[in-house]
Amino acid sequence: MISRQGVLNLLYQPVWVFSICCAILAGRTANADEDTLRFCCSYQLSSALMAERVQSFTKSTGVKVDLIIVSSPMAYRYTIFGASDIGGLALRGPPPSRAGCEKFEVIPFCEDGISLIAHAKTAIESIPARRLRDLFSGEIKNWKELGGMDLPVVLVLPDRGTGAYRNFERMAMLGSEIAYDVMTKNSTMVIEIVKQLPGSVSFIGQGATVALHGIRTIRVNKQLPTDKRYPYRQTYYLVLPLEPRTPAKQFVDFVLSEAGTNIMKQRGMVPLPRKVHVP
Repeated sequence: MISRQGVLNLLYQPVWVFSICCAILAGRTANADEDTLRFCCSYQLSSALMAERVQSFTKSTGVKVDLIIVSSPMAYRYTIFGASDIGGLALRGPPPSRAGCEKFEVIPFCEDGISLIAHAKTAIESIPARRLRDLFSGEIKNWKELGGMDLPVVLVLPDRGTGAYRNFERMAMLGSEIAYDVMTKNSTMVIEIVKQLPGSVSFIGQGATVALHGIRTIRVNKQLPTDKRYPYRQTYYLVLPLEPRTPAKQFVDFVLSEAGTNIMKQRGMVPLPRKVHVP
């Protein structure tokens, strides 16, 4: 019998394989424990907030959570196809014209700055937005061109299918192509690469970098990702059926409670007023 991880790997194959895999997952999870919450979450959101929230939720309510971490588009698909009770993602999802999407609600619940991260020894404090585009287009080859040390620039990017890549491409690059030297399988892997590789630079939701050592956060237009005037902010979303199972409703209420929003603030994120949108 195919394993859960095996199904997860197959999801990166063509659409027809993806549809089969979703059917397998839906069949395997249909008889799951009614008290277990199935939560499919993006790498960024898991690292920034949800991994800790899941543990606290289980401790507080006794409800077990089956946490699956994938890219934002895959988290959306898992939920739409019934393999997950809730999806947590950094992208809003497909347009409402997509068949079946009208049966789900999308809750934008917080904003998080997209941090520009570099190796700890990169001697750059801030970069103008226009020069950031030059940097990630590959036009700037050496950090000395930005006033730093004589060291080659190494561009480390998350996979093109991740929410981090798509949001950065849209907000920072204004749709222009992004060059790269290293591309990782998921968004949070860039952190470990940047820690170890001198001259490297990348981007990730700032919530995922809280309390990390070995990396430098470079300001953009002299603003930190937690500053109000910072130019690049992505929104995190929860996606769930219009008529969710009880554990899913409990989890949403837990995340959006006063205690939950205080956790977001402590991590430099901005909670949003609760609004529901049909995707």
